Amino acid sequence: MLLRMNTKIRKSIVALALVAGSLALATPAAHADQGSLPSGCSLSAGGPSVSNGRITYSGQGYCSGNGITTLKVELWHWWSWLPAVTVASAQDNFGPDWYAGGSTCDNGGTADYFTKAAFWRDASRGGDIIRESSPRSLSHC
Repeated sequence: MLLRMNTKIRKSIVALALVAGSLALATPAAHADQGSLPSGCSLSAGGPSVSNGRITYSGQGYCSGNGITTLKVELWHWWSWLPAVTVASAQDNFGPDWYAGGSTCDNGGTADYFTKAAFWRDASRGGDIIRESSPRSLSHC
């Protein structure tokens, strides 16, 4: 039956099938930590929460030297069926006691969020180190 259809319709069906297939393959990554912390260092992503109706997020760590230049903390909107999207971010460029965080609104309602904290480090020193919180369902402004 597909062979009898007009070429434009056939191409549309094939394109739709390819998009649907790629969406199925683009499932979100499991929340997982990345990289090994150097001895004597710590890094954590505080799970997001709500304060005065706003979503708050933070990350903190300690590390002296080891090629670390920045702590970047991101708040992510998480869906179980789509790739996660960054909502907000903050960073700290001055260690060795690192802290960054903030608060935001994300169009109101209730949704799932997680926090990602990352030490940025030169690839020759082992690359970035990332820690993620578990997703939490939050009602916010």
